[in-house]
Amino acid sequence: MKTVQIPRVSMGNRCMLVVLMLLAPMLVVAAEPENTEFTDSYDDGTFTIGIVDVNVEKATSNSDEWQTQMYYPSENGSGAGAAINSTFSPFPVLFFFVDDGEDIDIYSWVANLASAGYFVAIMPDEWDGSDDEALVADLAVLISALVEINVNGTDDGSGPANMIGAFDMNHWGVAGHGTGGMDAALIYNKWSIHAAPLGLEPPRSFFALGIDTSGVNLNILQDAEPAEPGLALFLTGTADQIAPASEHLDKVVDVWPSGWHRMSPLGANHVQYQDEQGLLESFQDGSGSMDEGEQQSHAYLHVLP
Repeated sequence: MKTVQIPRVSMGNRCMLVVLMLLAPMLVVAAEPENTEFTDSYDDGTFTIGIVDVNVEKATSNSDEWQTQMYYPSENGSGAGAAINSTFSPFPVLFFFVDDGEDIDIYSWVANLASAGYFVAIMPDEWDGSDDEALVADLAVLISALVEINVNGTDDGSGPANMIGAFDMNHWGVAGHGTGGMDAALIYNKWSIHAAPLGLEPPRSFFALGIDTSGVNLNILQDAEPAEPGLALFLTGTADQIAPASEHLDKVVDVWPSGWHRMSPLGANHVQYQDEQGLLESFQDGSGSMDEGEQQSHAYLHVLP
């Protein structure tokens, strides 16, 4: 076993964090049972929302970076760099992966989960969905940093106030829209194979909106080992013509290795899970009988515990 230096993570005004981690040979280690010390649930709108940009270096490089926007329950008002709410922390963490070609700032309705007591990191369209090992490795860099920050804060004290003890890293999950939903599915299922030796808790929750399997060989799920309890929530609208259920979701659940719940929202299409829709993608999609607000509200009610 050797000690390696994990790439840096920067928050807000470029505070830098260096995390050390022990890397063992990639042996499959069964996940421990889920920690039963759950935080309280809160109604939508309980908290104001803060936001911080987080730059993360690739696991395989000390020069290539990707960026996520992290939303969180704040105190004394919303906005960039607002103090994290320390009265009710820690809060569980959700990593939400965007659809192919989309920006990280067009899923504000998902980010609103922060008002109900969650950290929500909107993850970029950065990865080749067939490379599950890279997906897991790069997310592990960020999670390792959050675990360290949760204990010691940042090296120079910058970033939002009240970060120590703010993250419930025993309870985190992944989700996504379209191809981002497939990215999240691979992380959820392959974490225990690729990252268990790192000693990090596995994802315990998952949902996908209009999952798009383009470019992914679904046989990759056959040797998957998701953590228990295993329950996935899939929503693909009946008007989704970009990633119709018959060509994508149905093939996923055929090989899904643990529990799942499949929903077909009547009249929902693909692009209305985003806050903005391009002309071309709207032209490719079906005309839903739900409007955007109804479609997002329907999904929100099902993904919010």
